Amino acid sequence: MGFNKRLLSTTAAGGVTDFEFKTVDYDGDSSGQAITTVGFQPDLVWIKATDNTSHNALYDSVRGPNEWMTTNGTNAQYTTTGAGEGTGTLASFDPTGFTLGNDDGLWGVNRDPYNYVSWSWKAGGAPIA
Repeated sequence: MGFNKRLLSTTAAGGVTDFEFKTVDYDGDSSGQAITTVGFQPDLVWIKATDNTSHNALYDSVRGPNEWMTTNGTNAQYTTTGAGEGTGTLASFDPTGFTLGNDDGLWGVNRDPYNYVSWSWKAGGAPIA
């Protein structure tokens, strides 16, 4: 079975179940919000605005929520280093989803009035403390 088929399969035998991949749409609110409709604690979250051209962001539980990657940037990874920078990024991985920080402009994944889509995967990773 190919990688994509295993990653997106909904079969129990060697594939990923519905509880291990979830797409969630949400509206940015610029004040921080918990996305609890994922239904599990994700190991990988990919977020993209659906109505603007801001960067997309990928977060994984091994690096933690303060470091992220993007498919349309030139750095290998980006790091949140202090107050005001990266506050619009992922704040935490939670038991039923994830929490977003406040808006921070270009890298924001929670900017009002934009709409977003998130793809979450359970990959069996070891979240950092």
